Amino acid sequence: MRPIGFKKTSLIILLSFFLLSSISTIAFVPRTARGYVYINNVITKPDNVILSIAGENISATLFDDGYYIVDFSAEDGETGIFTVVVDGENYLANETLTTEHNVYVYNIDLHVWVPENNPPDKPSNPSPADGATDVEIDITLSWQCSDPDGDSLTYDVYFGTSDDPPKVSSNQSATTHNLSNLQYSTTYYWKIVAWDEHGAKNESKLWVFVTRAEPSVNHPPNQPYNPFPKNNETNVSVHVILSWQCSDPDGDSLTYDVYFGTGENQLKKVSSNQSSTTYRPSSLNYSTTYYWKIVAWDEHGESSEGPVWRFTTEEGIPNSPPTVSITRPKNLLYVRDREILSLSLPLIIGPITIEVNASDSDGVVKRVDFYIDYALKYSDTTAPFSWRWDSRAFGFKVIEVVAYDDKGAHQRSIKEVLIFNLAIL
Repeated sequence: MRPIGFKKTSLIILLSFFLLSSISTIAFVPRTARGYVYINNVITKPDNVILSIAGENISATLFDDGYYIVDFSAEDGETGIFTVVVDGENYLANETLTTEHNVYVYNIDLHVWVPENNPPDKPSNPSPADGATDVEIDITLSWQCSDPDGDSLTYDVYFGTSDDPPKVSSNQSATTHNLSNLQYSTTYYWKIVAWDEHGAKNESKLWVFVTRAEPSVNHPPNQPYNPFPKNNETNVSVHVILSWQCSDPDGDSLTYDVYFGTGENQLKKVSSNQSSTTYRPSSLNYSTTYYWKIVAWDEHGESSEGPVWRFTTEEGIPNSPPTVSITRPKNLLYVRDREILSLSLPLIIGPITIEVNASDSDGVVKRVDFYIDYALKYSDTTAPFSWRWDSRAFGFKVIEVVAYDDKGAHQRSIKEVLIFNLAIL
């Protein structure tokens, strides 16, 4: 017969074994999950691996070769999920973990698919255009760029006078860059590097442009000089044609404003923007002092004003000026000097003979001058007065004739015509 103490000891051992077995089936048991992380089917070290199980989120230990180990405690039958963090984004792994009785190590390779990032498109459509010349020295560079994934873009701007230009702007979102005070006649190089949100980039080709030449400094015209009549001249014909000389230090073409009047402080502009250096006053009086001046203008709007000149006309002898009229061409169509049909104005094709009727009631007509657009072309001193106009001409023209009598009095007649003359024999 076994002692009573032996029975008690055996009972205690049996109870302890039962309690330990029961506890092992319900307690949180230390366990481990481990394996490789596959991102887009390539073993890759992620930012983090998180196991979510039994109400806890446990981060794994990561290795450079893409291996992970995560230690956790959980009852049997718990299911956990894995979250893989890549570039700050969370991705749920395809695999899950379910704890099993008496299983303490779980070898689970994790697989996630991360959308691949594409770099930005190559920056294009530069302004100024690649190879542009005569570019202003104050400009705004501009370009275009897009991203195939719709990412926001930023840009680095490189600009300078070498073919390896330095960076002048970083991480800007605008597709423009302002420049000022560039050098004249200088070759500049520039390029753009576009960056997306994920650090991918694309670089434009190297663009080039040349700035314009430095503009020459413009000088105003020289002062008008050498007037005719000479300043303070007396006994000047009442039929005088004023003339002067003028030049420009830059060789610019000049135009002139003519001021004329009977008082130094009463000058009026009588002609504007004329290219001729002559002017014919009308209806001058005898024994009268006249004042005049010229303002010269160059092509750039610079002007130079001449001095005020004066002259006194001759003493008058009563005399009636001649009468004059243009009798040909009339309001007809003329083809090679032949009358064809009536029109509302003279239309001339080819050469034309201009005929004039001139007479004087108290003397004789000494000559008739023929002008085209106020430029003297011919003088006829023998009646009947005429001139054959056979030089090349196109468009509307003004025919002017001036008849002079033997005492210097004159009278003019004007007619506008439309002419087309190639001056081909």
